This record gives sequence, structure tokens and C-alpha cells, in this order.
Amino acid sequence: MTISENELGQAIPVGVDDGYAQTKVCSPDPASLRPDVPGMPLVIPSRGRTGPASMGGAEGDVPASVYCCGHELVTVDAGLIDPEETRGEQYKTSALNRAVVFHALYRAGLDEPAARGRGLCLVTGLPYSRYFTAVGTRDNAQIEAKTLHYQQPVARLNGSPIARIVWHTVSPEAVAALAAHNVETRNPGGRWSAVIDIGGQTTDIVLVTRNTDGVTIDHAHSATAPTAMLSVHDYMRQKIPGLSRRACEDALRQFTHTQRALVHIERQDQDVSELVADSLAAVGAVIGRQADRLLATASADIDLILVAGGGAEALGRFLRIRGVEIVNDPQTANARGFFYKARERIREGRMRGRA
Repeated sequence: MTISENELGQAIPVGVDDGYAQTKVCSPDPASLRPDVPGMPLVIPSRGRTGPASMGGAEGDVPASVYCCGHELVTVDAGLIDPEETRGEQYKTSALNRAVVFHALYRAGLDEPAARGRGLCLVTGLPYSRYFTAVGTRDNAQIEAKTLHYQQPVARLNGSPIARIVWHTVSPEAVAALAAHNVETRNPGGRWSAVIDIGGQTTDIVLVTRNTDGVTIDHAHSATAPTAMLSVHDYMRQKIPGLSRRACEDALRQFTHTQRALVHIERQDQDVSELVADSLAAVGAVIGRQADRLLATASADIDLILVAGGGAEALGRFLRIRGVEIVNDPQTANARGFFYKARERIREGRMRGRA
């Protein structure tokens, strides 16, 4: 998509973290007099299903949650009993992903006439292992596929308008959490920082250094681990076959905030607190060992180890790594980091437009 710097300077900055378990949107606070101030991030489950419309109005009307993505029909709804599996290499550029992201933009009010008139300057991300190749260079094929992804056809089945994206770029996810921490605390730490970004399907472990050339990644001590929050679901469902993903999410949410979890199974409430604790401890220990192996071999004095992502609050204390710090509002940290990048790009557009 090609637009002028003047047009870009008028766009709305938006950061979207399109996770396998949750999709997060950070955009300006509509109540603020400053359109570049982030509002309260929106979080929705990455829950949908392709095929015939899975949800509909009681009178037969088509809800705003049914999307036409090319030749595929996708329903996005948190109430779906049997949502489609999002784990897999293809999700980030799938019709399901596109529908979920546009639905999140709709829920954030970014398809309203005023927002559509200005257009969105969007930044999204990829996990470390998909943004970089095995030798540490940019994986241009994957980055380009994701960059072009939201230009593919998408519309609502009921004909109502959708958000208008005028500029889009892709960044590595874990680095975005560090960027959000630096902007919001104004404390970039020392020379070496590490981020453990616990998502739905994967956990990024990234070691970052600051030098005269700016911020660089130590690729020898960075990786994407295949263990994350959905691994906790798997552990729980091994113990209770038939336990739904929705019930797992509800139990984990309860336990994270109250240390107790009740779920409705076979028409009655059951206390699964011990199962949740065991599951978190088992998965947390695996992620902790993976991070420790990477970071312990680095000949660096790491000043800051941040834990971010949707699994940070639940799993952070089970990692068994000394000195870790859970970033503020960890599940939306990547989206906030992307927002700040979009905001900076808009500022550059305004400056170039005036030149």
C-alpha cells in the first residue's frame, strides 16, 4: 500500500498482537485530547471457526462477527463452544487470523467513520523464530507474507464497513515488550536485557544488548521455545479428557487471581485448583529450564530479565529464575510496544510531510 507522508501523518497509530490464544489491540484513548496517547488495550480470545456462519441472531439477522475472507466464511465469537485450533505455522497468515484481527479492530471502535477517514497505521508482529532465520538474518519471505496479509480481501457478511489500514509493518514480538517497558518506565536498564515472552503457542526468549549502534539481538542466546500457555491446557486435558479450551481458560484465570479454580464439568462445579497448580508448575519448570540454558551460557551481565505475554502472570512465578520482573500489564505489552512504533512512524510522516 502506497500513501503520501502527509496522509500517513494523519493516520491513527495501532498496535495489534495477534496471539494464538488472545488478540490484543492498543490504540489511542478516544477520550484524550491527544490522539497519540494509548488508551486501555482491548483483549479478545483468538476464537473463531471457518465454514458456514457458526453464530447468528435470534431473528435470523447476520451479526457483525461473520466475515468473508476471500472465498472463506469465518465466524469470530468468544462464545463458540468448539473454536478452530489456532496452533500451527499457518495461523498468522490464515483467513481465521485475518477475521479475528479485523473483529478486534471493530471491537476497539476503529471501523467508525472518523477512524476510517483517517486510516490506521498498523504494526503487528511475528515470533522470534519466524521473524529471523536460523542464522539470525531477517526472514524476508515470512515478513513479507505477514505484511501483505491484511491487504487480502476481507468484508463483513452483513455488509457493514470494516477498519481501513493505510500502512502496515511487522516487528519481532518480544522486542516490542521491551520497547513498551522502556517507554513507560523511562528506565532502559543496563547494557544487557532479556525478555521471556510467554504466549499461547510459543515462548520467545530474547537477549538484547545496547551499544553505539543502538539495540541489537544476541542471536546465539535467543530462541523460540514450543512451550507456552496452551501447553498448560494440554496438561490439564490429559488429566481430565474432554475438558474444553474455554474451561481451561476460565480455570487458569480464576487461579491466577484467587489461587482457586472451579469449573463446570458434567453439569456440576468441580474444584480443579490442584490440577491447575500442578499444570502451571510443570510447564513453568520446562520454560524456565529452556530460558536458563540459553541465558546462563551468555558471557554477559544481564541487568534486566522481563517476563511478558499472556502467560506471564500465570507462569512467571513458576519459572524458577531469580531476579525476573513481570512487565506492567504483561499480556498487552507487545501490543503497546507496537503502538509506540506506529506512533513514531506517524511522527516521521508528519515531519517529512512538512519538509
